[in-house]
Amino acid sequence: MLRAALIGCGMMGRQHALAYRAASGVQLVGVCDVVPMAAAILGREVGVPAFASADEMLAQARPDLVSVVTPDAHHVAPTLAALAAGCHVLVEKPIALELPDARRMIEAARAADRVLAVDFNRRFARPHELARRYQHEGRLGTFSYASLRVALPGGRPPTTPYELVYDSLVHLLDLAAWYGGEVAEVTCLMSDRRDGFAYHNVQIGLRFEGGGIGSVVGSWDGTRLHPIELAEIQGTNGRARVENVVGRFVFEPNDSDLAEVWEPRPFGERRELLQFYPTTIRAHIDALVFSIEVGEPPPVSGEDGLRALRLVKAAIRAFEERAVIDPSTVE
Repeated sequence: MLRAALIGCGMMGRQHALAYRAASGVQLVGVCDVVPMAAAILGREVGVPAFASADEMLAQARPDLVSVVTPDAHHVAPTLAALAAGCHVLVEKPIALELPDARRMIEAARAADRVLAVDFNRRFARPHELARRYQHEGRLGTFSYASLRVALPGGRPPTTPYELVYDSLVHLLDLAAWYGGEVAEVTCLMSDRRDGFAYHNVQIGLRFEGGGIGSVVGSWDGTRLHPIELAEIQGTNGRARVENVVGRFVFEPNDSDLAEVWEPRPFGERRELLQFYPTTIRAHIDALVFSIEVGEPPPVSGEDGLRALRLVKAAIRAFEERAVIDPSTVE
């Protein structure tokens, strides 16, 4: 039984805590936050000790696995502290805001012989799992394109003009590379600094090394009253579509006008699959715990996080320079 703890008790920290409490093979033993009241409230809810200091929690709770669920700009220090304490780490996306920091985290995990995983939880949504399986089984044929978009209202106050890319589109860039493979070229357009600071509409173009193209589009001019996210993966034999992450999977074969459809049933056996964060984070933690137990690489590695961050940086550079960027040149 792995002992788990988390650093950061905000909305996503609570989701991690609830996932640990429900997962098998792991026991939640502590939570901490620099805001003591936030830690106390979450600790009381999930029935574990609360700490105001990560160092204190690491020393007293002695976890084996730590989730780092702090704000994006504060992933590095707690990750390095947990690794130095001998813990495996699951860090929220993006792995960091700067590539040198991401590499430091990966190198620290390697030196400590610990696992560093990144929470790209969309990979663990049932519709995306089905799309990936159909791709691996050859039912899509040779990869042609991936088209991914998200449109939602803006969230917390942005800290950078590129907040939409760091916060939301990093998920879609990870998915694009998950389906399409390594990226050879990146282009980018941005528009509409509606608040005078952050771009509200972004389009990122991708060309993959193995063939095929990708399009990632994000907008802060959407609403949560309607589905916010759509992914479409086209191959030479058919197309897979994922609606609203957990909403629906559709496979449309090129040689038939009939489609295969999966969707969760509100009153059926797997109705919990309608819940985005609880089910995807729980599935990721289950897979991560299993990989640690059997000594396999994590399902989403620190290197995966580094690749997605490099694509973010390539997109920003492509926009700023009005150029086509090879992401391997972005350091």
